[in-house]
Amino acid sequence: MLQANTKASASGPKSTAGGLAERFAMEFSFGGSIGLWHTQEIGSPWTPTFVGTPAVGFRYHFTDLIAIAPYIGFFTAKTVDNTNNTAPAATKSIETTVTAWGVGLEVPFYLTKLQSLYLYVAPGIGYTPVSYTRKTTRVDGLATETAPKGNFLSLYAALGLQVPITEQLHALAKVTVGYASGTINPDTKANPVEPDDTSNYFGLQSWAIGALFYFN
Repeated sequence: MLQANTKASASGPKSTAGGLAERFAMEFSFGGSIGLWHTQEIGSPWTPTFVGTPAVGFRYHFTDLIAIAPYIGFFTAKTVDNTNNTAPAATKSIETTVTAWGVGLEVPFYLTKLQSLYLYVAPGIGYTPVSYTRKTTRVDGLATETAPKGNFLSLYAALGLQVPITEQLHALAKVTVGYASGTINPDTKANPVEPDDTSNYFGLQSWAIGALFYFN
């Protein structure tokens, strides 16, 4: 009887306690995702900082040491800058709307487990198309509008910490360091001779916090 019970137990569902291999999770993050998002200004007056960008993706662990984590995010913001100008032909306000989405891919390598904390590093790449609408209004009421578009690419390394709250729910936090490059294509209908605005940046990029919900 004891042998029969032991055999039945061995053929039962695989336990995931204490390990990450072959586990699959949905990932939700807020802040710096896809490298560029929530980064500091990289030199261009058009470059968005993507403050508080939500992103969603998944994470699959091939082994306890290696995983893959693609995700997608969306961002939109509107700012209005008012001036104190009084001359009729001077600028009264500039209204800028930024809309962006982005895709990213990270490959986490889990370095160690300290008590119940997982520490990992992850090379990553992010791509973010951006569209802008900038409306400039003069004191005399005359308004002009431009609609440039841009593309940003980020190659980075993330240092992350993953903390199990329960077997299925893990919290995570990370910072990213890397290279970012972006090009803004001006609205050629408004100014046909205006050149592209290109910026490059290397250094500390962003931070992010989030959660992983494991299905197995």
